[in-house]
Amino acid sequence: MASAQATETSTTTILKRADLPALAKIASETSDFKQGRYVNGIRLEAIMLVIAAIAGSLSFTTELGGTTVNIFSAIAILAFGISFISHVARWIGKPNKRWFSARAIAESAKTLCWRYAVGGVPFNEDLSDEEANSEFERQFKELAAKAKNDKLPTVASADITLTPALQKLRGKSLPERRAAYRAGRIENQITWYSTKAEENRNAASFWGAVMLVLEALGAGLAGLHFFRVLPNLFGVIPAATAAVGTWLQLKQHQMLAQSYSVAAKELEMIAEKFPPLQNRPDDETAWANFVNDAEAAISREHTLWATAHANAAKIGGPQAR
Repeated sequence: MASAQATETSTTTILKRADLPALAKIASETSDFKQGRYVNGIRLEAIMLVIAAIAGSLSFTTELGGTTVNIFSAIAILAFGISFISHVARWIGKPNKRWFSARAIAESAKTLCWRYAVGGVPFNEDLSDEEANSEFERQFKELAAKAKNDKLPTVASADITLTPALQKLRGKSLPERRAAYRAGRIENQITWYSTKAEENRNAASFWGAVMLVLEALGAGLAGLHFFRVLPNLFGVIPAATAAVGTWLQLKQHQMLAQSYSVAAKELEMIAEKFPPLQNRPDDETAWANFVNDAEAAISREHTLWATAHANAAKIGGPQAR
């Protein structure tokens, strides 16, 4: 037992993105790109609508070609136009749908790689290399078919060949595979979920404070207008508040903070099972089932994430379909 534990802590192989088949890497990159397009589009639309509201509350006239024009009205028209174009682009391009699909494929590919490399279900060590490789190829072909069906051509055409890094890790002893899985998957995911939970808690608090400030500012501007100290500017506040509300609905900070915390705690509980496994250094069946439970926990969190973001995407109307 002592020698097995020493092996697990002394030499650890960590799988990186570059060690995975090209399909997994390209799916992750595609997801990041489509997420950026979708989120930046909504951010742009919200900003343009606030600018339009501000411009609509102001007036500055000038002569242009013999015609009196309101400069701020022109700014409002431009802002509305940019927002409209951005919205139509999201409607037609559906980047949110591509984002969710690519992320699901990337996560499925990653879990398949880890299951294969460390001997988890369904790639138990009692399978021959040929059988395990064949099953890996079959499941990756299914992911490629899903990518093609979801209109992700660069993902669908990506290479699905097993990498030497995955085969090398699979060929190591059980203690070495356990150490690699603990450091590269379980502890990595615990750190990721814990960090994201804290970031979302901080973001929820920040935007909650922004909403309070906007509400107080709206009341103040309304009072100043009532006493004719300022022109009618308080109409800007509802637009800004609606923009912040839309952003919060999209980002789901409070919900994500909770779900990420739950995922981190669940993985911490799974990590506590490692010591008993070290007492059974040759029990491949127990290890395969352990990996299956851990990957199932990670998959559950992703399912919750996808459901929450799919519901949040409906705030934009047609582009969510």
